[in-house]
Amino acid sequence: MAILVNFKIRIKADFYINQKQAQLCSHKNIIHDIIDDSRIRLNVFQDGYDGCVWIVHQNGKFFEFTLTDSNYGMNNWKIEIKNNNAYCTNKEKGSIFILEAGSLYKYYKIKNKETGQYLFVNSNKKRDSWTYYIDLTLSEEMATDFYFEIYHE
Repeated sequence: MAILVNFKIRIKADFYINQKQAQLCSHKNIIHDIIDDSRIRLNVFQDGYDGCVWIVHQNGKFFEFTLTDSNYGMNNWKIEIKNNNAYCTNKEKGSIFILEAGSLYKYYKIKNKETGQYLFVNSNKKRDSWTYYIDLTLSEEMATDFYFEIYHE
């Protein structure tokens, strides 16, 4: 993988909703997504607009993901894994991830460095007809493959 420092990207899942490729997102305007003032649930959304553009910060072989380009007041929110949950937080530092080769060409599994858990789209946790929630798994087979697409404004 090329070095991805401060590129705006869309993180697309190998998961389709209504025949559209889902994108990793977080939305502060949905009441069901809010855990508390500093944590919002992570999801995949069928159409990636606000809340679906990320900046990847790379430090060696480790990565941190920061939400940007959001109309929901979530700029600089980071993905965090804590207590077996995946969410966005407004803390200064987020969780650190490792990218492992996915099942498909140019796709990656996103693995938390500290817990060894992978992100996966939980098809049993549907928020609405456009959105599913992200959960965690230790199983590489259950982990969702993600594609990183450079975002052009």
